[in-house]
Amino acid sequence: MTAHAPSDLPHRTARRPLRRSRVALALTALVALALTACGTAAPPASSGAAKDADAPTARAQPAADRDGVPEEESEEAGDFVLVQGGLMAACDGPAPEPVAEEEAGVEPPTSPPPLVLADEGEPLPTRTPDQPEEPEEPRLDAFDRCLAERNAEHLTRALDELDDPAPDRVRAVLNRLDYPNDRIHGLRRTGATTRFLVDLRMFEGVLALKGSVTRTDGSTESTFEPVAVTPVEPIDPRLATG
Repeated sequence: MTAHAPSDLPHRTARRPLRRSRVALALTALVALALTACGTAAPPASSGAAKDADAPTARAQPAADRDGVPEEESEEAGDFVLVQGGLMAACDGPAPEPVAEEEAGVEPPTSPPPLVLADEGEPLPTRTPDQPEEPEEPRLDAFDRCLAERNAEHLTRALDELDDPAPDRVRAVLNRLDYPNDRIHGLRRTGATTRFLVDLRMFEGVLALKGSVTRTDGSTESTFEPVAVTPVEPIDPRLATG
């Protein structure tokens, strides 16, 4: 087990609620999708009503959900959330017990710190204008790495069965395993290897999964690497080959 410095302990315990919130939000999204699907089901036709040959049927136009998203895209997004919710649940272990300050090697304060006043005649510090903070570099935690590993396991067998990992065939496997096209970036073949990146960001997450599928000596092998990306910015396709 990796040892942590005392200063890391508050940070480690503070991130657990965020991990749990991702799982809770995923499950909430699944319930919402299920209710939406139930609410948009067409009512059965009346037995005594005659069909009008010229009247448009329910299939005449692409169905849309309440937000105006085509039903097919909504179903793809729902399938993705369903898969990720299950994988997140597999990574969501019990919350750690709170660590006492004595155990963490931190001496608890016995009294408030003394108030220090400036000497007479010493100028008071002036407040400098607020400087824009540098954006924090996204970093993966243990939960992200576990989720990346679960996704890699979910993909490996199907990709390793390809006798020709051409980009269109790799995309077909990803789609079949419920990774929609808007989550797939930088899909490109170079020599015997096809590379891609799957955007796994959900609920303020930073996780993406870089993958490659290589065909050599009559066998196919896929490899994966988790990468951290900014939560709200578009994915740079060059990350797949970087």
